[in-house]
Amino acid sequence: MSSTRWQKAWWLGVLLFLWGCAPRAQGKPTPLVTAGRASPAASPSPTATLLPSPSPIAAAQPTAAATLAVKVPTPASEPLQVVFPTPGPTPRSPWRPPMYPVPWAPTPHDHFFLARPIPAFYGKLPTTDYRYGGVFFRGEVHTGIDIPGDPGTPVLAAGRGQVIWAGYGLNTGRPGQQGPYGLAVVVRHDFGWEGRTLYTVYAHLSEIAVKPGWWVETGTPLGRMGSTGHTTGPHLHFEVRLGSPEGNGGVSFETRNPELWLVPPVGYGVIAGQVLDSWGRPLSHNIVYIASLEDPDFHWRTYTYAAHSPLIHSDPYYRENYVFGDLPAGKYRLTVPYGGNFFSQEFVVRPGRVTFFRFKGWGGFQRNARP
Repeated sequence: MSSTRWQKAWWLGVLLFLWGCAPRAQGKPTPLVTAGRASPAASPSPTATLLPSPSPIAAAQPTAAATLAVKVPTPASEPLQVVFPTPGPTPRSPWRPPMYPVPWAPTPHDHFFLARPIPAFYGKLPTTDYRYGGVFFRGEVHTGIDIPGDPGTPVLAAGRGQVIWAGYGLNTGRPGQQGPYGLAVVVRHDFGWEGRTLYTVYAHLSEIAVKPGWWVETGTPLGRMGSTGHTTGPHLHFEVRLGSPEGNGGVSFETRNPELWLVPPVGYGVIAGQVLDSWGRPLSHNIVYIASLEDPDFHWRTYTYAAHSPLIHSDPYYRENYVFGDLPAGKYRLTVPYGGNFFSQEFVVRPGRVTFFRFKGWGGFQRNARP
């Protein structure tokens, strides 16, 4: 090869080399993961697994017992709030001991199923002057017990259940109508007695903290003590009712003495008895004197139930027409006037128990009487 040809070949090689090294324009970069298709690599790249977003948790609603097929309504967004007062000095009334656990049934015949509707801090026990079966206000029969207290004292549910009434008009069943109960709440409990549904009534309230359809637990605030309706001052009127279904779909009610249903304070008991004439008939609104043999300051004049009133019903076991509850355990003397004479008998009240007695006219008190 001549030198001229060799030079041409050398320059051609240099030009080819320089052209191969020249930079080229670049397009958009190829993504590593393309949505909807796999990577072109031989081995697929690991991909993240997306977990489902948590769904909002539905607000928990209380459920009815299996025996009640009632749909629970949604509570109002801003229900009335009950604010408990800050504990201050010791209340003026005597200190009230704690209660026995609920339910309390020392015998198969007892049914202390209900907690106290007034907080223990307030120390209030039912007044002795306005008991179940008494006659007041020009012949009106008292169908419950009265628990005194200051206006605004919190009133609590005595057991779990559903509110079926809240407001005025309980006596007539017409909401908003003024009546003897004033502002009242009725709770239908999810437990009963011998196949019958149990109800409790809270009357003369100054304000109400619940609405019909709400479910409440034992101790839920229902409202505050007041003096609405037919009253002589602020107090809670408390009733116990047993309901039975009727053929027309309604419910018939019978009141019972709440002192045989409210659990007694620890160390306290109840006296229940029959005060009869010589022929075995209940003595109506008859005086019964009760006095402690251990505390000279404890003595009361009380009364038997109003006889033949369709509003008053005795317990089917005790068949009583007289009850005195919340008695400190100890020795007592009962005195019954009959036919111009006075008959007396001593009894021992046992803690957490019902002490039963029977008085029958000229025969006086029967020893070791049983219901």
